[in-house]
Amino acid sequence: MYNLGMLLVLELSGTITFLLAWKYGGKIGLYCLLPILLIVANIQVLMQIQILGIVISTGGLFGLSALTSDVLNEHYGEKVAKQTVWIGFAGLVAFTIFTQILLWFRPASIDWAFPHLKSIFGLIPRIALGSLTAYVIGQWLDTRLFSYIKSKTGQKHLWFRNNASTMISGTVDSFIFITIAFYGIFTMPVLIATFGTNFIRKNLETILDTPTIYLTTKIKPKEL
Repeated sequence: MYNLGMLLVLELSGTITFLLAWKYGGKIGLYCLLPILLIVANIQVLMQIQILGIVISTGGLFGLSALTSDVLNEHYGEKVAKQTVWIGFAGLVAFTIFTQILLWFRPASIDWAFPHLKSIFGLIPRIALGSLTAYVIGQWLDTRLFSYIKSKTGQKHLWFRNNASTMISGTVDSFIFITIAFYGIFTMPVLIATFGTNFIRKNLETILDTPTIYLTTKIKPKEL
């Protein structure tokens, strides 16, 4: 139950940060927040936790990246939403390059941090490749589905287009990411279990994020 509580704290902290970025920065605020969310999530995903007997990763902030594109799509249109794909992509590429350059340094004899950084960032290239591929395809699919559903429903049923587009694209995202990042590292049963738990977690996160997208329709952003 402790891990469940901490996961809820993580989700709540991310949601509050998201709404503050929207309130005080509008689309620019979300543009700036998105790379931070993705970078932190790519580090978090390396840690596995157990909740109610189920092992999942702690990369709970990935859901807010999909929410970012949905919010921008709802308020500014598909063209603006698609810009988040390339902003997130650029942020992850820069993060990967900078962390790999860091590992090329030769640490001093009194250094204690390098082995820990190597343990974390040494896995980043494969994680980043999976994340980048999954992110670009998943987010592109999300924006297209969201726009398509909105063209059919108009201003009604915001909850439906938010949940449907994110759940479908999130499933595709998870499959691509887990295959690239962990195939050959995990056994097939573990890969299937990992996909299953991530599928459940992402869908739950999508449902829990629904009130947030409605809040963005009530909160008038201060555009920078």
